[in-house]
Amino acid sequence: MGILKKFSIMQLTMISSFSLLAFLLFLVGKNVLNNWRQYNAADQDINYVVLLDAIEKVAHHHAVERGLTAGFLGNPSSDNKRKVDEQREIADQTISTLKSLHSSLFLKDKNVQKWLPYIFEVEANKNRVRGEVDRKNGNNAFAYYSKLNQVSLNTAAKIQTYVSDRTLSSELSIAFLIAQSKERLGQIRGKVNGALAKKAMSNTLKDDIKYYRQQLEMSLHQLETALEGTGQSNVQTILSSSEAKAFNQILDTLESQGEIDFSRLPSSAEWFSAATSLIGKFKTKLDSVWEMTIRGSKKNKSDIAFESTLMFVLFVVVLSFIALVNFHLIRSLRSELSQLTSILKRVAEEGDLTLDMRLNTSDELGQISESIYNTIYAFKDLMVGLAKSVQVGTKLGEKMHIAASNVNEDAQKTQGMASSIAVAIEEMAATSQEIAKLAQDTLDASDQLNIESQQLLADNQKNLDTMKTLSTSMNIVDEMAASMEKQVSEINTILDSIRSVAEQTNLLALNAAIEAARAGEHGRGFAVVADEVRGLANNSKQSSEQISTLLLSLSEISQSVVKSIRENTLLTQNTMNEVEETRKVSLRVNEHSSHVEKLTTSVATAACEQSEVAADISQNTAAVLEAANHELDTSKALNELFKDMKLNSDTLQRTMDIFKIDKS
Repeated sequence: MGILKKFSIMQLTMISSFSLLAFLLFLVGKNVLNNWRQYNAADQDINYVVLLDAIEKVAHHHAVERGLTAGFLGNPSSDNKRKVDEQREIADQTISTLKSLHSSLFLKDKNVQKWLPYIFEVEANKNRVRGEVDRKNGNNAFAYYSKLNQVSLNTAAKIQTYVSDRTLSSELSIAFLIAQSKERLGQIRGKVNGALAKKAMSNTLKDDIKYYRQQLEMSLHQLETALEGTGQSNVQTILSSSEAKAFNQILDTLESQGEIDFSRLPSSAEWFSAATSLIGKFKTKLDSVWEMTIRGSKKNKSDIAFESTLMFVLFVVVLSFIALVNFHLIRSLRSELSQLTSILKRVAEEGDLTLDMRLNTSDELGQISESIYNTIYAFKDLMVGLAKSVQVGTKLGEKMHIAASNVNEDAQKTQGMASSIAVAIEEMAATSQEIAKLAQDTLDASDQLNIESQQLLADNQKNLDTMKTLSTSMNIVDEMAASMEKQVSEINTILDSIRSVAEQTNLLALNAAIEAARAGEHGRGFAVVADEVRGLANNSKQSSEQISTLLLSLSEISQSVVKSIRENTLLTQNTMNEVEETRKVSLRVNEHSSHVEKLTTSVATAACEQSEVAADISQNTAAVLEAANHELDTSKALNELFKDMKLNSDTLQRTMDIFKIDKS
């Protein structure tokens, strides 16, 4: 299977088509070869049938010659001699025909060459036996002709086994059973013809007739067993005919015990004619079997030729049909695959998700293109939703960036105001210490004290105004921190949506990769796009998780800032109270400047207390400054965080911009 994966669908289609064609050619070649062999075998069977018919005619006409020879020897008249000579010419003609067939058709047939020469060897002694007959010496004639006929029939039986068609061979077996029965009838005819011609019956002759009659009955029994239907009825009709009954009556008379009255028996000529008539019926039956056998063999040959022609025509038709189907299949595959590959290539290279890649076919490729179209359509919907989500996230990020910038500006203002307060408190502490040191000089500098008191009132008023401004800013910062905490919660909700979209995108990309794997080689480009989308989805998910972590930290920091701001607000309120007290003290100092002398000790004490309070205020102001610095750092970190969010949104937007999701 690994080797097959290296080939394309078109190549596999071509390979399967050529393999099928080669297999069909092999089957047709094998069938043609088999039919050719059967055709040659049928042609050879016809030749065998012709040869067997010629051999049977040799046996038949020599059997007739044997009977006529017996009559001539019993009654050597000129008429009988003429009949013998005429039959000899016919018998010689059958030998000539057999030799002609042997030399023209079977000279290279080893099977025929193995058995047929036996007939010619026996036939070579025929002229010698005929010479003896002509000299009225027939002692060897009957035995010779019987041997020649038996050798002929035995040779025919041997050659019959080489007939390849079983039906034809079975019919030939029946023919030779008829020929064997006819030979027995001929032997009986010859023996009885000699006895009637001599009008004498020796015991030896009687035994010979009995033996041949038994052989005849055995052959007839085998013939009736082998035949069935009409053939069997025809043989039974012959055996029940008047000729057969007269034949058997004469044999019964000749085989009876006692003296035979030949005057009551027919003459040898009458007997020979009657026996020949009975044998003629068997000959007619035999000829019909031969004719049927020859017709069957020729029909078998023509059937094989017709079957071969039909097979060739069917092969041409089937081959043409297969070629037409494969041509249509290959052309359709090539066209549809080229069209689908071209569209998918444009999708991969241009990112155009608006292309309609559905093929106008109902085959498997049409179904695949429909599935790919539905997948890309779903992916396009996902991209549209993701684009809207990114746009919303970008807008929210911009709003949060503006809010963070405002927080940063307010933190910078808070830092500046805290620095101013710290400077003022330090100056106030220095002034208080100077008042304590110059308490002894208060009497000498009452005017100066009055001036300083006025200045102190003015400074206290400024501090009071500054503290009010700081308190207002702290309240604003507190409100903005609460708003920032709410927006952070909204960002977490948006991040949950982004993570959900990323997970759906990852799942869709996985399904797309599976469909691309099913598409095989032609889904590779789409698989790359699916992997890229899955990677982007994972990056979006990781980025959203990082943002979530940073927002969690930001939320904690915001809570710390809010807490610090609230503490600073409380400290600012206390400071305002202290400043108010200081203003009251300054008023009292201004009101009672005339009594400075009396209150010097009180002023010194108040100056010490003011110095301590100033130290506390300085410490609190330093804490406010530190909180303001921390708030400023937090706002900067928040600003950097939103920059990262914007960078991630821009990256995701650039990735989505690769794909074209509308036709405008």
